[in-house]
Amino acid sequence: MSYLLKNSSQVVAALERTTHNIKEDVNIKFKLLGYGVSYEQWVVLNAINDNLGVTQIEIAKFCKKEPASICRTLQFLSKRNLIIKLSDPNNRKVNRVELTSKGKSLVEKAQHSVDEVSRKRFENIFDRELNLFIKILDRIQHQKGIA
Repeated sequence: MSYLLKNSSQVVAALERTTHNIKEDVNIKFKLLGYGVSYEQWVVLNAINDNLGVTQIEIAKFCKKEPASICRTLQFLSKRNLIIKLSDPNNRKVNRVELTSKGKSLVEKAQHSVDEVSRKRFENIFDRELNLFIKILDRIQHQKGIA
């Protein structure tokens, strides 16, 4: 335990670098395949795909992003005809967001690309190591924080 306390910043920095590298690989793959979206935009599309009729605020929560950032992303995705905003019949102030058929198709294709990048990044790691790593990350994620 003392090692972790002394070197926790190294762990956080390593996680950040690893995450950055994977996102960068995905962005390169998306660009090569002409998807026209970034990894971050795909995350939003994926959240919409997984949560039918989701609101902008719910998307922000799912994606752990600020609502203003999600608003800009949704505007971009709407201009690309990947999403559609529908009025909530129970509350005129709320818009529900859904994927268009073009958006659904892109989410499927992009998911295969993300899976391919992940497989490549993890190909030299044993299943038991990866499973342990995931368990450790889950424990860290569910640990009570400062806030």
